[in-house]
Amino acid sequence: MLTTFARELLVDLALALALLMIILLALSGIGLPLTAQTTFDQEIGLHSSLKVGQSFVAEADSLYRLDLLLARRGPNSQPVVLHLQAAPAPASDEVTVEINASLLEDLSSPIRRPHVYRPFTFSPLSGSAGKKFLFYVESPLSTAENPVLVEYQSQDAYPEGEGYTNSAALSGDLAFKAYYAGAGPVPTAALLLTRLTEQRPFPLSENAFYVIAACTCLTLVVRLVRTLCSPLLN
Repeated sequence: MLTTFARELLVDLALALALLMIILLALSGIGLPLTAQTTFDQEIGLHSSLKVGQSFVAEADSLYRLDLLLARRGPNSQPVVLHLQAAPAPASDEVTVEINASLLEDLSSPIRRPHVYRPFTFSPLSGSAGKKFLFYVESPLSTAENPVLVEYQSQDAYPEGEGYTNSAALSGDLAFKAYYAGAGPVPTAALLLTRLTEQRPFPLSENAFYVIAACTCLTLVVRLVRTLCSPLLN
């Protein structure tokens, strides 16, 4: 038979797992970027007739948001327009979203946030899972003196897609994140583990390390809360 300590430990573990599931459900409701290319080492000045884009494969249904690593250098209050189309042979825009360049971080300012992604949100696209899309941004009223800056990686960092400038291929990929509505706790957990383990030394590169660490920490939290609350319940 189990001892009292063992029974209480199992209860704490069960409560910790339930708490972990609640946290994952909350995170999946907020939305996490299941598709992302976040490395960058170059920038393109977006102005006049220049269009800069990227193709990608949607990894889940209900694509509803694209984040791009954009900035400006100096005053700029011109429109920045994102177009999202089906690939590889786009016929028309599925989504068009416009923001103002004044919302972007000014790299010439001494007080600024570094490397800020700017979200473009739209109504969720049903049936997006597994489909290839192409997005591009333009700011035709911006000038060469005050362009919109688009960050990208100069080498192929996202094999599932390609970067573009106008209709020419770009030797690299834009920095971007794609979000999906209601991805669910399992894809959310898989994404978190992928982000935590990539390019880490052992044992930080192992999924089991973070699962055990999360369960241990949450079990200790549950045990602490139960210990503190037990006098109030008796």
